[in-house]
Amino acid sequence: MLSGASWTTIITNITCFWIWALAYIAAAYTTTSYKWAFFAFGSFTWLILALSTLNESREAAQRLGIARDYRIPSVRVNRIWPPYPVAFALTDGANVLGVTGGFIFVGILDILMMPL
Repeated sequence: MLSGASWTTIITNITCFWIWALAYIAAAYTTTSYKWAFFAFGSFTWLILALSTLNESREAAQRLGIARDYRIPSVRVNRIWPPYPVAFALTDGANVLGVTGGFIFVGILDILMMPL
């Protein structure tokens, strides 16, 4: 909101975030191979969200003269987000990591995300 982004962009980003999260939750509860469709849909939504935060919101911040202040945290967040789909694919998707390994993986990502 402080970046000067329009309400449409803010609502779209919030909606994309929820679709991303809910698609991964649906995939986690699906026992058939359809889970990968939920995963793909959620990952596509994440891509839309990442591009929106890097482009549309940055343009709004640039109009206010705070592009540098916006760019630093947005780039940091978008560098931390890509391991989340990897964590999901390794834990709930393919069951390569067990429960403990998955908690540790996602916990480290959450700790890295906390200062933001």
